[in-house]
Amino acid sequence: MAAPIPIAVVGAGFGARIQVPGFRASRRFAVAALVGRRPERVRRVAARLGVPHALTSLEEALALPGLAAVSIATPPDTHAAYTLAAARAGLHVLCEKPMARSVAEAEAMRDAVAAAGVVGLVDHEFRFEPARATLGRLIAGGDLGRPRLVTCVANVSLFADPERPVPSWWFEAEAGGGWLGASGSHLIDALRLWLGEFAALVALTDAFTAARRVTGGATPAEDAFSLLRRGRHAADRRRLGTAVRRAAHRRRRGDRLDRRRRTALARGPGRRAQGGAHSGGPPAPCRDRSPEGRAVRGARKRAERAMGGARLRSGSGAGLSIAASPSPFSRPPS
Repeated sequence: MAAPIPIAVVGAGFGARIQVPGFRASRRFAVAALVGRRPERVRRVAARLGVPHALTSLEEALALPGLAAVSIATPPDTHAAYTLAAARAGLHVLCEKPMARSVAEAEAMRDAVAAAGVVGLVDHEFRFEPARATLGRLIAGGDLGRPRLVTCVANVSLFADPERPVPSWWFEAEAGGGWLGASGSHLIDALRLWLGEFAALVALTDAFTAARRVTGGATPAEDAFSLLRRGRHAADRRRLGTAVRRAAHRRRRGDRLDRRRRTALARGPGRRAQGGAHSGGPPAPCRDRSPEGRAVRGARKRAERAMGGARLRSGSGAGLSIAASPSPFSRPPS
């Protein structure tokens, strides 16, 4: 095995809680430094995690001899400046999402790593969440037929209580906060991964409790959004993706991902369209005994065995639905 890559983690909250253990578990990285804003806290956390250097600025980390990479797990309003500084120092960069506050910042980050000849990545860790990864493999392998529609609806009650404390930047627009960047970026990445690049993407946003979470005249960011996506390629023009997510909704927490195959949109002679989304009622109780239907049921059973935390359902012509258990990544920072 090659020698571990020395990396500095910038961010003593999520970076310390998630990234430091993750890098070590991979056995491909050696965490050389932890960077945080509060000296006492970063020293305490670094000592608990066994990180050799507890630092309070990115400049100190960039000066460490032998450092090869930097992981940026700080609020979004710092991402562009930190990425540019790391790239100028010749270091590879892993940046948390949301990548930046604007297209201009994102393009500057992209250009900086390209000019420096280093690797630049955005950390979309939910690609590897078991339910999503399995669904991606099933779509790519053709087990579910040709995708026509992907729908995701998620109601997360994390912030239904406006008094629940959260990091100050989470719902401040100027700091790059908001549920579209925090949660929607994962969904956009998943749709790109499953169905290819976008030709068009539309987003509607709203704020239910965010205004009560900001102080000092800051502009509240959204805590709910809806997305509509259309594919870029000619063969993909009829594929649609929709997503609705709310961070302040009082319901049982979890994700529902629906992916509808072609037969879900078809009407047989003298028959109603199958599936609740098209007929106004629940999926028909009859079993699809076509070769495609048998293939879908077989794929579902294989996926259920592979995913301990998700259950799959399908009705005749209604496609596939995945109700995924919440991921540990979705817990609020301690």
